[in-house]
Amino acid sequence: MTADPASWLTQAGYRRDADTHCWLPVGKASEFAYSDGEAVEAALLSRVRAVADRSVLSPELQAAIHDWPSRYHLSARRANLLRPFARWLPGRSVLEIGAGCGALTRYLGECGAQVIALEGSPRRAAVAAARCADLANVTVVADTLQRFRPAQAFDTVTLVGVLEYARLFFLAPPGHDAVDGMLARVGQLLNRAGVLLLAIENQLGLKYFAGSAEDHEATPMFGIEDRYRPDGVVTFGRAELEARLSTAGLGSARWWFPFPDYKLPTVILSESAMKGRCARDLSPMVEASVAADPQQPVTWNFSLEQAWRAVLRNGLGGELANSLLVAAAPTAEVLPPATALAHHYASERHPAFAKELAVCRVAPAARRWWRGRSSVAAARWRVVARNLSPAVPPPSPLRQHLEDVDFVPGVLWQGRLLELLNEPGWCAAEIGQWCSAWLSHLAKVTELVASEFGWHDQLPGRFVDAVPRNLVVSGEQGTFIDLEWELEAGVEFGHLFYRGVMLALLGVASCAAPARAQAIDLGTLFLQVAEACGHRVSVADLERCHAAERRFQEWVHGGSWIGFGELLLHSLPVRGG
Repeated sequence: MTADPASWLTQAGYRRDADTHCWLPVGKASEFAYSDGEAVEAALLSRVRAVADRSVLSPELQAAIHDWPSRYHLSARRANLLRPFARWLPGRSVLEIGAGCGALTRYLGECGAQVIALEGSPRRAAVAAARCADLANVTVVADTLQRFRPAQAFDTVTLVGVLEYARLFFLAPPGHDAVDGMLARVGQLLNRAGVLLLAIENQLGLKYFAGSAEDHEATPMFGIEDRYRPDGVVTFGRAELEARLSTAGLGSARWWFPFPDYKLPTVILSESAMKGRCARDLSPMVEASVAADPQQPVTWNFSLEQAWRAVLRNGLGGELANSLLVAAAPTAEVLPPATALAHHYASERHPAFAKELAVCRVAPAARRWWRGRSSVAAARWRVVARNLSPAVPPPSPLRQHLEDVDFVPGVLWQGRLLELLNEPGWCAAEIGQWCSAWLSHLAKVTELVASEFGWHDQLPGRFVDAVPRNLVVSGEQGTFIDLEWELEAGVEFGHLFYRGVMLALLGVASCAAPARAQAIDLGTLFLQVAEACGHRVSVADLERCHAAERRFQEWVHGGSWIGFGELLLHSLPVRGG
């Protein structure tokens, strides 16, 4: 917007509160019932005001995360939802409807957008204002969408986790659905080239079939069974949402799909990524996101990781994605571009190590002529790596290497472990065979013989990330990908073995029942797997390896990792167990 927000807000009947720095309507008491609880929001406000660094990647705010509300409002993963638009947002006027406590507001401001953050709850608006206190391009208004009357229309309006509450908080004329009323109002707030960015849970998300509770009612199968009421929360499948957007005059749409969902995404796939070869080759990214979901059910109805393979292979990923992210406008030419097939983010780290990996298509080579015939080289994919905070110096004896490389198709070896563990009656010896195959490929790149690996042998530090979840196998060929880490002092084989096996097991969201008497606690299971690979490991050796990995994880993430005692008590999540 070109108009000065302070000027038109004053003229529109708002005043800037000296304590919270929010703009409040003069003489009108705000009535807005949505809240995480007064104590929770008071604690958030106190914490945000107490820290020096309020940025998206702030280590101080990351350290304050201790439960679901604090993670939802403070995690750097929240901003991943909008990172695919990082080059499109700068300079745009943005109205953020339902700003909450400012997690996305902060990212929009850091991107260089001119932001009006609208939040119905004055208490939550105060947290958002504190989060963005050092950003002159962000203005927080504590008011309802119904009452809000800006001086000009906006380039962009965001509705993230908001539309589902329309029937509770947006007044519609009798006989009209408040959902459609809210979308119509959004259309009025957009200028001629304006775009709506909307994110919402998918009513038909696969994780809800698999056993996750409906996101708002906390009841399994609530949305699948279509139990939404005319006066309650509601979500939609993709086709119904698209139809409602079209009815509101926003008939041109471009879709993205955040995983595990829109709240704390680690992966965002474009529409193109859901089709044909793309869906098949990129499915490991979706599989890996399942374990990253902090809101998992007590038990799954089936292996969600395994199910995603068939869903994506059959072109149903867009219909069954857990969440929907859509850019909608009256005409297609104003929509933001899909700059990559897929984005993977690792943002809950020390800022120096936060990164994005984007899988991009590389244009085919120029046409060539040979013996009178023309040919065009096939298009290939490129993985483009980017540090999210390149100016921050690394704080540890850990080096990060980010480089652009060609995409490597094949079977991710972590996925083979999922197959193994989802066969009823699996045992540690089978995991040992799986590990042995990994070690054979490791031996090739280290130019050693797998049988000669000694537990205390020192390997070059560049192999610390040569673990199964970074191994792609195609036939007899194995390729280690995304080897971003290097330990300056080298890595002990025992630590690497522990790291490879334990990270693989911790990345399993659910598994079938094992063979009778097979241990499922990670400590015992690890010792059995090591023995199956020819390594007799003591509990003291295990604790030593854990200490080395814990130091590694604390360097990367800037915070504490799982303790040894806690790890010993952790068990594989057996379905029905």
